Amino acid sequence: MVMPLGGFQCFGRIARAMGCDIPMEPDPKAGITLTYQEFLEGVAVMREVGFPIERDPAQAWPDFVGWRVNYERAAYTVAAAVYAAPALWSGPRRHHTTPIPPIRPPLGRPPQ
Repeated sequence: MVMPLGGFQCFGRIARAMGCDIPMEPDPKAGITLTYQEFLEGVAVMREVGFPIERDPAQAWPDFVGWRVNYERAAYTVAAAVYAAPALWSGPRRHHTTPIPPIRPPLGRPPQ
């Protein structure tokens, strides 16, 4: 029986198929490169657009790290390999680039 792959498993498979050194089982103790301050900036953006926040960021951070460690290295590797747009929180690129923040339409009616 073939089990469906989650997004983080898919990133790992793609990166390994591209020849990248991605472990089959990420080490939770390895941590992530995204900083707590960057995490807080992301939470602030979600609050800004009215996304419901159910937990205090300090309490959510350990769980966030626990999930992100599963895909961060693979996602950054694939993004660098395909020259993905340098979005905020999407990892480093081969050539120095400035991350591009999202562009959101103004509140109210959508443009015609």
